[in-house]
Amino acid sequence: MKRFSLTCSSVPQLLRPGAVRWRLTAGRLDELELRDAPGLLQGTYERGLTNRTTGYGGAILGDGYRSALLGGAWNTPIGAISADLTQARNHAPGLAGTQGVSARMGYSRNFIDSGTDFSVAAYRYSTSGFVSLADSAALRDSIARGYPPDGVRRQRSRMDLSVNQRLGEGLGLLFVTGSTRDFWNSRGHETEFSAGYNNSWRGISYSLSVQRTRDDVLSLRENDGFGLPFNPLPATTPAASRRDTHLSFTVSMPLGRSSGAPTATGMFN
Repeated sequence: MKRFSLTCSSVPQLLRPGAVRWRLTAGRLDELELRDAPGLLQGTYERGLTNRTTGYGGAILGDGYRSALLGGAWNTPIGAISADLTQARNHAPGLAGTQGVSARMGYSRNFIDSGTDFSVAAYRYSTSGFVSLADSAALRDSIARGYPPDGVRRQRSRMDLSVNQRLGEGLGLLFVTGSTRDFWNSRGHETEFSAGYNNSWRGISYSLSVQRTRDDVLSLRENDGFGLPFNPLPATTPAASRRDTHLSFTVSMPLGRSSGAPTATGMFN
């Protein structure tokens, strides 16, 4: 048996030279509580250009929604980097159409000697007119229900962080993840943090994790960014300041020794 280490990092977009990966999806947006889920057509294309460079792009066509994405990923001596731009146009019934741009950067680095995987999964910044597909669907649904459009938060920026630490042979894995984001039509931040431990023993896998969410966002009065004023509200209206803590334990074990044996899974929250 030979064992070796690769002195490189990876982000999901990286491909080998000449390798191609594409997807084409048609259907309806699967989001909970949507009264009328919009139809959509989505396509992506990725191609490995060199040992260190991959180019990718994509587009989404939906009810009142259009977006196009173009970007690239590079493997460098200091880690793997990806960057892309998305332009989107949105038109909801009864509101003026909007358009905007969203920029995203990602970074990943493996520290082989210490067994640490570090990844700033993404930092994204969106202009005030940018609307994501999920927000577009939520806005149309809000209007269909007779609610004011300012109830849909439009994300301005977001940062995600993830660190995995391998503890050694048979000792399992520790992980920490976190994210924070703010909004154009709200004041404050929404922050989420989680940490946990994964391991296995004699074919039985188990995981323990804790998640903490803090939402201190205040709704602003100014205007809704869609050509309509807000309803007459105070200058700032606090969304109920929310702090949730979620603890979970999961265990999974095979019901047999063959590769195709079924698996039993239990979870406690």
